Amino acid sequence: SRIVERANYGNTASGRFLADEFAKEPFGWDFEVVRLLALSLLRAGRIEATSKGQTIDSTTGIEGRDTFSNNNLFRQASFQPKKGIEFEELVRAGEAFRETFGKEVRELSTGAIASELRKEIANCEDTVSSSHGLLIAHRLPGAGVLDAALNQIKAILRGPEENAIGTFNASYRSIKDAIKRGSEIEQTLTEPRLRDLDRGRTALSIAWPFLKNEADLNEEIRSRASSLEDLLARETFFRDLPAIDQHSHEIESEYARRFEDALQARIDAYTVALQQLVKTPGWTDLAEGTKHTIAAPLERGIVRDTEPLTVPLLRSERDACESRLRAAIQDVLRSFEGERLVAVNVASYFAGGSTPRSN
Repeated sequence: SRIVERANYGNTASGRFLADEFAKEPFGWDFEVVRLLALSLLRAGRIEATSKGQTIDSTTGIEGRDTFSNNNLFRQASFQPKKGIEFEELVRAGEAFRETFGKEVRELSTGAIASELRKEIANCEDTVSSSHGLLIAHRLPGAGVLDAALNQIKAILRGPEENAIGTFNASYRSIKDAIKRGSEIEQTLTEPRLRDLDRGRTALSIAWPFLKNEADLNEEIRSRASSLEDLLARETFFRDLPAIDQHSHEIESEYARRFEDALQARIDAYTVALQQLVKTPGWTDLAEGTKHTIAAPLERGIVRDTEPLTVPLLRSERDACESRLRAAIQDVLRSFEGERLVAVNVASYFAGGSTPRSN
């Protein structure tokens, strides 16, 4: 009854749909029970299945054995009632044809409907297939929807006329949606838009993990990151590309601002450190090569290198500036004093604090 119900509305009943539907109350059936009952219906000639573009009406064929013995193939397969082509079915096919393609069939006969149906389906197959490949290649959501429709399209093109009409009546809404999606994807996912999507995913994978831990982060940025994550996960993401681009830009801008602040803070710290280093007694008497070697760790801190540094790394380098300056000053003094130079930790002498001596 669930399969018939779905078919009457032009939607396919996939193995995944059946497994999820009958796992709920009041049934509570596990996956194996659902598969067994679907197999029984197929064996009894009450339903037929479509898997990998092939119509399956027998349990003994290779396609049937593969589909029902493989969990993933069963979930991806679709099921529809097995009916003879009566005039009522032809009328339904004519109405579904008009709703899907926006035109009337010329004749309500099996051969005429099947011929016109296959012609229209063949014209749309390349668009749906290329859009499906585009989603797969760029790891974008929604490929599963197009893949399911492609299986129905292939079954219509390859199967007998009666099966083609029956399959179309049971799945025309899915096919119509796939054709519409394929056309939209083909038109909207240009190279610049694909780069925008890559920027959005980069913003979530690199900028956002840092930003979300910043105590002073504006709530608007948090909201934008949440919205961006939701939009990029939707099967209809291609209908929200302007919003995706805007959210990505704001997150990138916030990260870039903090990156620039951290970079400038590092440069400022090391600039001051270098100024202190050159005032160290004996600095002017050192050879130029020695000066360069001693100052190199500090000089690297004033270079505006932006790749592949991150904000946390820039901040840690800024914090390390003081210890690097002390090490450089010791190197200057050691150049003159050699092994006679000893570093003394004076803090240990004042562990309990100091008391002023009265006269």
